[in-house]
Amino acid sequence: MHNKKKQWVQALYFLLFVAGVYLTGLYLTSAPGGSAPAVATQGEDSIDVKRMKRHVTALAEIGERRAKVKGNLDRAHEYIEVQLRRMGHQVVEQEYMLNGLTYTNLEVEIPGEGLANEIVVIGAHYDTHRKSPGASDNASGCAVLLDLAQRLRHEAGPRTLRLVFFTLGEWPHLRTDNQGSRQWLMAAKRRGDNIVAMLSIDSVGVFYDHPGSQSYPPLLNFYYPSEGNFLGFLGNISSRDLVRTSTKLFRDARRMPAESLIAPGWGPSVSMSDHWSFWQEGIPAVLVTDTMGWRNQSHHDPLDTADGLDYGRMVLVAEGMVEVCRGLRLTPSL
Repeated sequence: MHNKKKQWVQALYFLLFVAGVYLTGLYLTSAPGGSAPAVATQGEDSIDVKRMKRHVTALAEIGERRAKVKGNLDRAHEYIEVQLRRMGHQVVEQEYMLNGLTYTNLEVEIPGEGLANEIVVIGAHYDTHRKSPGASDNASGCAVLLDLAQRLRHEAGPRTLRLVFFTLGEWPHLRTDNQGSRQWLMAAKRRGDNIVAMLSIDSVGVFYDHPGSQSYPPLLNFYYPSEGNFLGFLGNISSRDLVRTSTKLFRDARRMPAESLIAPGWGPSVSMSDHWSFWQEGIPAVLVTDTMGWRNQSHHDPLDTADGLDYGRMVLVAEGMVEVCRGLRLTPSL
């Protein structure tokens, strides 16, 4: 009888443990906002889709863009700068030296009114992984950021918005002091800039509707859909409120489905972009992504070419991110 009671107690503790793990998972993976809409994309002939595809193609056709192929990296820098100036932006170039060569982050600012000293940063890196033309990673993020620069260029808002194109965001510079976003942030801190939030747009061009098209690290498949048709918002524990706010703003825009994840910031899978630099300084930061290699089989591959992206849904990403930017400039407390 005693052994039977002991078995019941052990079973109860196990069930409580499982329930605790499941509820913790729900807390870390849930975010407020409207239900997922039916996705309706624009046709290939729309101006928005053509513009998005033009940006990605122009960058991808340059080829791999990294420190050891400096000429290509410089051509990408020049392309982005020309596009921003054509929109009427004043472009600030932040240069830094590495191994005797100059690398450049590009920045445009949309001033705030009322809370102008509080800065929201939206960033994307324009370099690529070794041997990859980097259409998805990360010409797609740059194309969306260029689209935001065009759509938001004349908009006022309480907080200041800075759109930054970072250099050297891939290996071997990722998560080092040589990373472009790290260099940019250190310069901003020396100026005394008050950065209250940062979103890193990285790999946002691949979407699928069929079941099984999305994979996950262990256990996360219990909380997320098997279709790779959503945009992901990922942050560390300290960025929890920013993750939830950003996801809600995107969902409420009702352009396409969005999912969120709050995770410890030390894992390599969650710190593989420019948001890492801001986490190091205790600044709330979120990765906005299609989940990269967990969905895209050509991630970091020579086959990551411009013809493999879904430009209709990239336009939906940009439209939703416009609403996120507007909301973050207005939200009373970040």
